Parts: sequence; structure tokens; C-alpha cells
Amino acid sequence: MTTPQEWVYNAEQASKDADRKILEARITESGISAKKFADLVLKRDQRTLRRWRSGESPMPDPVRRFLRDPQPAPWPTKATLPKL
Repeated sequence: MTTPQEWVYNAEQASKDADRKILEARITESGISAKKFADLVLKRDQRTLRRWRSGESPMPDPVRRFLRDPQPAPWPTKATLPKL
């Protein structure tokens, strides 16, 4: 039988796992590299993105909310990025 503390921990871990899956899906659907996604979409350093992806650092609430519902600001894709 799980204790209330274990249940809270398990729920938090499940939420973090779901956030990481959504992050991975958003990167994949954008069609751009993780580095470009970090720079152009999240406006964060790629090391920060790596820490979020690995679960090493918690993802801030505003980022989590944006990834869950990015409207009205869709992220760039290969098709919409300007050629440099």
C-alpha cells in the first residue's frame, strides 16, 4: 500500500514525465534541431533545454503552459525559418 507521501511523489514524477514527453513532441513536430528550438522558441540556452529533457532541472510553469497550449504563438518550422 502506498503512503500519501509516495502518492504525491508518484504524481509529481508522472507530471514531470508527461512534460518531458510534450517537450520532445514539440521539438519533433517543429522539424528543427533542439538547439534551434531552444534558441528560437524557448529563448533559452541549449544546456537548459538538455537539463529539462533529462529531468535534471524542473521546467518552469510558464514554459510548461506554453508547450501544452502554444497559441497564438506557433513556433517556427523548417518551412518558415528564413534562409541565412
